Amino acid sequence: DDRIYTRWQRIFRGVRPFPHLASFLRRLRDSDLRIGVLSDFPIGDKLAHLGLDIEWDCVISAEDTGYLKPNPEPFRRLAECLGVRASEILFIGNNYEYDILGASRVGMKTAHLAREPAEDSVADVTFSDYRELESELFEAARR
Repeated sequence: DDRIYTRWQRIFRGVRPFPHLASFLRRLRDSDLRIGVLSDFPIGDKLAHLGLDIEWDCVISAEDTGYLKPNPEPFRRLAECLGVRASEILFIGNNYEYDILGASRVGMKTAHLAREPAEDSVADVTFSDYRELESELFEAARR
């Protein structure tokens, strides 16, 4: 309990989100897109500490599902919570094995936050800056 609920909460207070993430999320929200969070760690005050305490449509942690990523159950639960099919979700993650492979196995589209694509990557897109992903997503929507 101390490690997960107390120490991690303190650690998250010192973590800063990736640059431009907050503005990216606001743009998604302003575009009436549903957004959610799936975390292996208990959510607690994590989002507030990261400055990401916006109006989320769904917030799920491993504790809610009883499974850690890349198990399919958390990803299925996310789709259920958002009220959409898995194939309608773009799952964004920075861990290739847990986030990208887990999400793609249930049929989600994936965006991998990384400097370089993983070898033989299954990610639909790899990006290193949220402005890049935002531009790509909204440009594709205009086509």
